[in-house]
Amino acid sequence: MERKNKKEPEVNPVFVKELNRLRANSDKLNSKPISISSELIDKKNLERMLKEYQEIKIPAVETDLFTLEMNFQNLNVDRISVGKVALESMPAEMENEKQRISAQQAVLKEELAVIEAKLKSFVDKEEKAEESQILIYGPRFSVQMRGGKPAFVDNAPVIEINGLSVIGAGLYKGMALADYRVVSDKYLKALQHAKQNKLMRLQAESRENGRPVPKMLPFRSLSRIDPNSLPDWPEGVMNHLEKQVVAK
Repeated sequence: MERKNKKEPEVNPVFVKELNRLRANSDKLNSKPISISSELIDKKNLERMLKEYQEIKIPAVETDLFTLEMNFQNLNVDRISVGKVALESMPAEMENEKQRISAQQAVLKEELAVIEAKLKSFVDKEEKAEESQILIYGPRFSVQMRGGKPAFVDNAPVIEINGLSVIGAGLYKGMALADYRVVSDKYLKALQHAKQNKLMRLQAESRENGRPVPKMLPFRSLSRIDPNSLPDWPEGVMNHLEKQVVAK
């Protein structure tokens, strides 16, 4: 038995013409870099446009389409009231207006998608930059408070899960702050022990060479550490974002 080819739904030529016109005139959909709207390279403008499209522009055309549909229904009510047959479809002029508004709606949604994508790229870059600062000096348990609650620890955001403070990004993402404190304490103790050993070696060398014996190491500001030197996730500690205990 031969399969009948499915007939593709016809697209209204008024819709197509208006769609192509609006796309060609859109500075947000134009693919030529020189024509891309300068608004799309500024995050604040993108946030403003996103709100404008979501709360004003798109709802406005949806209202226009709804109003047009109501006008058609009212037209049929009027026809029936004077003994005429209700129309099955809109009059040509009304239908053409509907197609033009529908094309406008379609292009606005396409433009909105471009705005959302551009804004996401800004947010992704910011998050990447913020993540690059996490643990740059090691797990020192340096906490920033906000509203009486921990907001960041060693530049990693702190989130709340069922009343529990949990690290929200970085190597220890999902670790409870209390567990992270144990990691930090061990790390700082090991760091202090290494400094003491270094001082003892320096003092011994000074005595051997007849130099003044230092009582402490020369002051040095914090420097970035090698990420590979960070402590591993401790065995048996829960990851509260993945709901699992890390095991060896």
